[in-house]
Amino acid sequence: MKKNKQVIEDVIWEYNTLCHSYSPKAHLTKVWDLVLILYFSTQNDSYIDPLSDWLNQYYPVDPASPTKLYQFIVRGDWTMALDELNTLKEQEAERDQWAVEKVMEEIERWSQVEGIDKWTEWREQVSSGLDRSQLTPVLLRVYAILLGDEEGGCEGLGLLDRLLAIGRFSRPGIPLIELQSVGQRIYETTDPLDKTCAYLLMGLLDDGLSYSNDLWLETHLGHAFISVDVKLAQTFQLSNVQAIVDPVYLSMNEYVKTIVAKEDMWQEAIIYLSTCKENGQDWMIKLLGDPPLNEKKVEFIKEILAIAYEYQLNDVQRVLHNALGKRQEGMGDRHQAVIEYTRAQNVDALNRLSLVELNDYLDKGKLNDVVTLRESWLKTKSYYQCNMK
Repeated sequence: MKKNKQVIEDVIWEYNTLCHSYSPKAHLTKVWDLVLILYFSTQNDSYIDPLSDWLNQYYPVDPASPTKLYQFIVRGDWTMALDELNTLKEQEAERDQWAVEKVMEEIERWSQVEGIDKWTEWREQVSSGLDRSQLTPVLLRVYAILLGDEEGGCEGLGLLDRLLAIGRFSRPGIPLIELQSVGQRIYETTDPLDKTCAYLLMGLLDDGLSYSNDLWLETHLGHAFISVDVKLAQTFQLSNVQAIVDPVYLSMNEYVKTIVAKEDMWQEAIIYLSTCKENGQDWMIKLLGDPPLNEKKVEFIKEILAIAYEYQLNDVQRVLHNALGKRQEGMGDRHQAVIEYTRAQNVDALNRLSLVELNDYLDKGKLNDVVTLRESWLKTKSYYQCNMK
């Protein structure tokens, strides 16, 4: 089920801000800016113009490129396109300048067209009145782009420029998912577009994350995709076999080991792993060590325990309560140790302590006040034996 708009904005705002503010990952901002357009936009506007802006920002048109006129057109940069055509007109013989002026008029008309019906009407008018025999190769190609010729108009252009030409001129209003399928068919590995961006552009999320070879990006962007249901986690449990988990979670598990070892970011590690319902708690318990958080103070263990309760991590709760029970018992505080062991459902430890209490009772005739969580405590054999005396 799709998350609501506010949830999407909250999750993506958090990760996008993190990417833009974390200087070691500044080179990944173009990836985040791209996926904001493709997958996390909460607006109903067309994706064509935002993609054009993204392309101009990160892959601006090379002034020396022989395809610059065509790139300006497919990106919807009418001002630059008309400037280029003006320059072209000045280079043409006077008798041929009318053809350049005509195409400039058509571009200006096209830029004012709104709606599929009006666009179809414009294309029919231009096609019916076009005498191709009077046009230079450059103008023929300009008209090919404007009239939606996906082959003749887009030759030599990069992947995203070609997709913009299709979405703007050939098939206006095409759903993004269909345009991504087209991209998968026409993509060439020699394309100048960053491969991570190219795969994400084509809707190949796992390929894009994997190709980045960056645990930070795989963890944060992968988590964002899963959090807002853009990517369905490919995770499932086989009977009597360990769960097969999505590659995002495998990357996340490796990433948290790094941030714990280098940055001591335990809270963040637990929160990240909590998103993997199948293996997350097993990974957390291994990460905590044996004994759990042995070098940390009791107060720190309680902080991690609070996160375990917030995210309903029952197995982790029991492990940490058990660790606290051992700490308290080691300090001679049986009363608090019993409370922790009870919450950990550690019946063996409770049996052991109840035997100690039973022996004290037999020696002194008095049972110490250590039983505070009665329902769990009554399950121990030794407490039953003690009350039978």
